[in-house]
Amino acid sequence: MRALSRLSVISEIFPGRIMPEHKTRLAIICPVFNEQLMVSTFVDSIKPVLRSLAPKGISPCLVFVDDGSEDQTATEISALLNDDPDIKLIQLSRNFGKEAALSAGIDYAVQQEFDGLILIDVDLQDPVEEIPNMVVAWQEGSDVVLMQRVDRSEDTFFKRNSAKLYYGLFNALSEHKIVENVGDYRLIDYKVAKELTKLEERNRVMKSLIPWVGFQTKILPYKRKSRHAGQTSFNVARLSDLAINSITSHSTKLLRLWGLMGILMFLASVGFAAKIILEKMFFGIEVPGYASLVVITTLIGGVNMLGLAVIGEYVGRIYLESKRRPLYVIKSIS
Repeated sequence: MRALSRLSVISEIFPGRIMPEHKTRLAIICPVFNEQLMVSTFVDSIKPVLRSLAPKGISPCLVFVDDGSEDQTATEISALLNDDPDIKLIQLSRNFGKEAALSAGIDYAVQQEFDGLILIDVDLQDPVEEIPNMVVAWQEGSDVVLMQRVDRSEDTFFKRNSAKLYYGLFNALSEHKIVENVGDYRLIDYKVAKELTKLEERNRVMKSLIPWVGFQTKILPYKRKSRHAGQTSFNVARLSDLAINSITSHSTKLLRLWGLMGILMFLASVGFAAKIILEKMFFGIEVPGYASLVVITTLIGGVNMLGLAVIGEYVGRIYLESKRRPLYVIKSIS
């Protein structure tokens, strides 16, 4: 099957249906990467919860997005398709990253005109038992339902404090705020998802893009569980890249900060030069050695390199965006 990309191509294969009067169709978007140990367990855990939504008039559909898994994840999901018509599988041609996989799922759900979408990982750390509460909030009028962790005591010291630093930096630098301790686990209405499909940037982080879109939001507290099986595909490098992406995509204040730093350093150098000249003219004091000169030169060089690194991050993202490559490429949909 030829490679497919983005919403315009999906629409050629899956024409949209007429929207119902009431909110009934719910897509559960599940990005997966090397999760062969978790797929069956996840489906067994979520099915009873989804069946309990029937009295509310909800018709759910599980949409797995395989982000180029290198194990038997796609095979495990394919085996489930024969037994349940309400399970769909989107396979990407390679690993494009979780944000691209989420975007593929959202694009598909919008094309199919699902009334609502829930974004969830299959590792069962986000309890599926909270889905009925999310649906109630949605049916009561909330366009976005965020799930906020109330306890991070099981996280490592580094993860807790790095997360706190990330939220603090993002909210200090960005024009719009994100709610602390909220991951990808959330419900969004069709109209929110449709607005997300209009965004064209390639460097994206959904947890910061969804608040940018806006709409009425409700926050529900929950306690996150430990991972049921397998290992997370995220490491320090990937989490750091995710944080940098979200901050540089939503703020230019870092650039202005280095402009301010340059002004302050210029004023400090003028003041220091004036001090040396005045001491020489009126007191005959010579500049004491080279130690202070070396320290100041090293400091200025370090600050300059740090500033260039910040500028480089923005320039690099401009370069990547200018290529206009598709966010993801679809291998097959079944």
